[in-house]
Amino acid sequence: MIIVEGADHVGKTHLCRMLAKRLGMEIHHLGRLDRFWDYHRDYIAHACQEGVLDRFALSELAYGPVFRSGVNVKFSSHLQRCVARIMNRLGALSVYVHADWKTVAKRLAKQPDDMVSTESEHSRLHMQFVAAMSSNLALGERGVRYYPQSIDTSNRDITDVEVERIATTWALEQKIKDALNELNVESWGSLRPSVLFVGERCNGDHWEPFSGLHGSSETLSALLDVSEIPERAVHFVNAYDIKGVNQNEKIKALWHALGKPLIICLGHLAKTTLDASSVCTLGFPHPQWVRRFHFYDTKEYAQKLHALIIKHGEEYPIC
Repeated sequence: MIIVEGADHVGKTHLCRMLAKRLGMEIHHLGRLDRFWDYHRDYIAHACQEGVLDRFALSELAYGPVFRSGVNVKFSSHLQRCVARIMNRLGALSVYVHADWKTVAKRLAKQPDDMVSTESEHSRLHMQFVAAMSSNLALGERGVRYYPQSIDTSNRDITDVEVERIATTWALEQKIKDALNELNVESWGSLRPSVLFVGERCNGDHWEPFSGLHGSSETLSALLDVSEIPERAVHFVNAYDIKGVNQNEKIKALWHALGKPLIICLGHLAKTTLDASSVCTLGFPHPQWVRRFHFYDTKEYAQKLHALIIKHGEEYPIC
């Protein structure tokens, strides 16, 4: 999946068409993001795996409040992280297209927009989008991999060379994704992580580790926020799959495929399970420990987690 983000009249849709033609993909337009998480997850994971997505979360954050009768979409930090985990696991690549307002105004004069009636409103929306991107209010901050160079279309067209570079970068991500798919392991997250978090077991009907909208999953996202650990640096797997089967050997293969990142087992069950393999792991309290005994006081836990990752130091005791 390639996601193209950009304000109106910057050449975003044109780039989508060029990429779709180059890679033989379809172009998808995702609807509003204030729908149920199940719909959102399934749409991304199944409908858009092999396509070009014209706009996504960043656009919704910038334009949603305007076109949703002033009601802001509740796209929380935790939901952003969950969406990022899916897209990272799918090898998604986001591309940001932008242009200066002078160029956008010229294009707008040639091709008026039925959705926004005045130039001043267009200008405000344009600046709002640029601010959203520059301050990382959307998924860029929490981990979706962005193409290294944003595409500036001020007074120029997108070139075939740029399209080829994007296609090549995306293809490299797909090689890693395909290697993980062959392992048939229930995991998600970055394809180039610094840390592999191992949880205990699935909780509910979803196989994705820490995918619930509440409970320990939400607590872990808050802890990662406080620890300043982005999604692009982490991958998630459970010690036991959705059927309750031990995943020791699969996790070991996953660890190798991901480049042997630091493994942190969250909880006593995960640690004792992984100790049976020959992979070196570190133990750390499960997020539910914070929820149950520390009344959501995340600061100390987050500081220790951050120190553990930075230093790769001694294990903290499992509590």
